[in-house]
Amino acid sequence: MKKNIRLMVFSILFCGTNICNAQITKTDSLLNSLKYAKDDTNKVNILYQLSEVSSEDSSVMNYAQQALFLAEKLNYQKGIAAACNNIGYVYNQKGEISLAFKYYMRSLKIRETTGDKNEMAPLLNNIAAVFERQGAISSALEYYHKSLTIREELHDSIGIAKVLNNIVLLYKGQEDTTHAFEYLERSLKIMIALNDSNGIAMTLLNIGFVYQGQNNHTKAEEYFERSYEIYSKTGNKKGIASALSDMSVNYAIKGNFEEALDYSKQSLKISEENGDQVIVAATLSNIGILYFKKNEYNLAEEFCLKSLKIAEKIRVPERISYASESLSKIYSKEGKYKEAYQMHVLFKQMADSISNRETQKATVKKQMQYDFDKQQTVQKVEQEKKDALAKQELGKQKLLRNSIAGGSGIIILSSLFIFFFYKR
Repeated sequence: MKKNIRLMVFSILFCGTNICNAQITKTDSLLNSLKYAKDDTNKVNILYQLSEVSSEDSSVMNYAQQALFLAEKLNYQKGIAAACNNIGYVYNQKGEISLAFKYYMRSLKIRETTGDKNEMAPLLNNIAAVFERQGAISSALEYYHKSLTIREELHDSIGIAKVLNNIVLLYKGQEDTTHAFEYLERSLKIMIALNDSNGIAMTLLNIGFVYQGQNNHTKAEEYFERSYEIYSKTGNKKGIASALSDMSVNYAIKGNFEEALDYSKQSLKISEENGDQVIVAATLSNIGILYFKKNEYNLAEEFCLKSLKIAEKIRVPERISYASESLSKIYSKEGKYKEAYQMHVLFKQMADSISNRETQKATVKKQMQYDFDKQQTVQKVEQEKKDALAKQELGKQKLLRNSIAGGSGIIILSSLFIFFFYKR
């Protein structure tokens, strides 16, 4: 199943030569099978698998839509759910959030009916990420926890670690670094145990991100660089772009604008190649602000306008808000007061469309604290059960050993008694 690309967290794993060759071979095999396939469920499955192995979004969409059309014709529910998920994946990559949500929810409805938990867990994670992009924090948290619960039931270690990383950023956004670090520590232990290099890099990146939120930029830089080194070794382009972006922000905070620009431009190039419009919009704004800080207003305006255009196209309020606010400041410095006012109005409109974070924060924090305590209680109860069972097992073993020892003693004494009795 195609996984949703979580902003600054989830990674697209770009394959090495051997893996790529294997994928090419698999693609050829599937295309050959497709030539002779009849219009039945087997053909739906072949089309779905082709959408899975395809690296280009256009190919993923093409095969997934063909699979959906045939699955609907056959009323093949499992095929409809799988195809809808991959179509949602492509729309999410393009930043078309409302369409991504529509297809994800259709897929979820079928998964819930069939009770397919292996497919439900990543799908719930995808939906949570969509809610998060829209600023609906409570809904995002709800769906992340649903995904986490299922992954724990399935003992899916890698899945648990990834969802934990997602929840971390929600806590970080609410300035709750204590819980953020607790989740990160748990996630990192899992990734290390699994020897998952990309997972380790992802978690290190998030640790740096949380340190950055604490204004501990030295620590943040240390973790960003460690993450970047691992991503570079694995060739994970998405991860490299995220690490470069975070390093850029860190340098900008410290006033090193030239280095910050260099890292942002490297990140932008990779993000444009990946086709992730949300990250492209964010990076363009960051570059614009860096030029603004250098008093290069023409370049600042150019990059922020590009960002705004993309943000409006993909309809992400937070990105529109950030770009319009930046442009308002730039226009004001340039003496374009009419344009500055228009951008300020747009910024206020977007700020109002995004739920008021400050007033919402207290309520969300309470909910998050409740969910965290609930999770900790469940884990504590489970551990107590394990400890009690272990203690009970030890007691049984001790009783058995004592019984064996006592029985052996009786047998030995009886044998001696009989021996001496007959001897006499």
